[in-house]
Amino acid sequence: QERVSINKISGNIVLDGKLDEVQWNEASSFPMIVHSPNFGAEPSEKSEVYVAYDQEYLWVGARLYSSDPKNITATSKKRDERSRNSDQFGIILDTYDDNENALAFFTLPTGARIDYTVSNDGEGGGGGGMGSINRSWNTFWDVETTVDEQGWYVEMRILFSSLQFQTKDGKINMGMILRRRISYANETVTYPLIDPKYGFTADQKPSLAQSIELENIESHNPVY
Repeated sequence: QERVSINKISGNIVLDGKLDEVQWNEASSFPMIVHSPNFGAEPSEKSEVYVAYDQEYLWVGARLYSSDPKNITATSKKRDERSRNSDQFGIILDTYDDNENALAFFTLPTGARIDYTVSNDGEGGGGGGMGSINRSWNTFWDVETTVDEQGWYVEMRILFSSLQFQTKDGKINMGMILRRRISYANETVTYPLIDPKYGFTADQKPSLAQSIELENIESHNPVY
């Protein structure tokens, strides 16, 4: 798999869930495609998804359009409470690029923060491999969302100090999965394209992630 370089941005992004800063034009963009139920099909709704970084944060932005915004559903604002009945968007990062372990960051249209770890490549323990998902894990990160007559929008910033990774020759290699859940269509779209034949947790398996590269970032321990 060819590794994708993520663009580094300069200047400030105001975290308000609006994606109206020019920095988003500098970010790397990623096309979403249907994971299920119609593998490989064009999504029922348009998504514009961006990933970028600066010295402190990994930034993730998304414009998640809906032909009828009344269909946008969110059942909770509570931390770590998610449901397949809600619209969702997020990122899964295999920060050590080991094809085994990952950190997940998701949100709902309400702006709820959902974070968890993935181990054992999403396999083993509990129904559908959910024993490899640890939802009790929490870390420091922020997200803001907005909703209008065209859809819902996400701005997410993840402190590099909340991620564990290795730097080699000034470069950091990770695995990345981007995922949107469109509740009314019972549809999951991802980047990269992930075949559901790999099981219930296929769209969370680090071994199926896109390889990405960042440069000249140092992990550090901040004071909160």
